Amino acid sequence: MQIVSADESVYNFESQQGSSSAPNQNPLSEVNNAWRIKAKKKESDSEIKYRLLNHFKFWEVYFIWALNNQIESIDVRSMSTPIKVYGNGFTLKPFESLPDAWKSYFFDE
Repeated sequence: MQIVSADESVYNFESQQGSSSAPNQNPLSEVNNAWRIKAKKKESDSEIKYRLLNHFKFWEVYFIWALNNQIESIDVRSMSTPIKVYGNGFTLKPFESLPDAWKSYFFDE
C-alpha cells in the first residue's frame, strides 16, 4: 500500500507474515505489550522492573518474529522506547531524550 501525504511525501507499507498464535511468541500480543499500559497509580520498584523487563521481552520477541519470518528490514525507530537500536547493538537513551510517549506510560517521572 502506498499513501501520499498532504505535503506530497510518499509512504510505502508492505504486508508481513501473520504472527504466531501463541501469545508469548507474538510481538503484538497483550502479554508482550503490558509495558504500553499507562500506570493508574504510582508503581512500586517491582512493578517498574516488570514494566521494563516486559519492554525488553517485547524487543526479543519482535526480533525473533522477524528472523523466523525472514523479514530483512523491521522498524526500530518509531517505537516509543528508552532504547536506541543500531545495526550492531543498542544503548539506552539519556533521560532528557526519552520520548514523551514513553514517559506517559508511567504514573509520573
